[in-house]
Amino acid sequence: MLVGHSQGANNVIDMVRMLEAQNVPIALLVTLSPYMQNPIPSNVVRGTSYHQSSGWDAPIAAAPGFRGELMNVDLSSDPTVAHINIDKSVTVQAEITHKIIGVVKAN
Repeated sequence: MLVGHSQGANNVIDMVRMLEAQNVPIALLVTLSPYMQNPIPSNVVRGTSYHQSSGWDAPIAAAPGFRGELMNVDLSSDPTVAHINIDKSVTVQAEITHKIIGVVKAN
């Protein structure tokens, strides 16, 4: 499981890509407001990206060969969430926690 915000979101995608070369599956990848991100690699089982389409970030795409589950969550309708504080949103934190617990229970 990997979670990253802003440049950290781009960094976790890069880490996942390196792990893909070693055939390491990633059960969960969560990005928060990534900027000009690369597509999600095929070794990700579940990927979720929280973004604001009204901001400078955008929905994340799947790389060729991706067969996992990918969800983009657009938070533009929430005026309390911005790039700088998206990681502090209680709602976003609760959703990520729920996703992590789901992965842990499944394994």
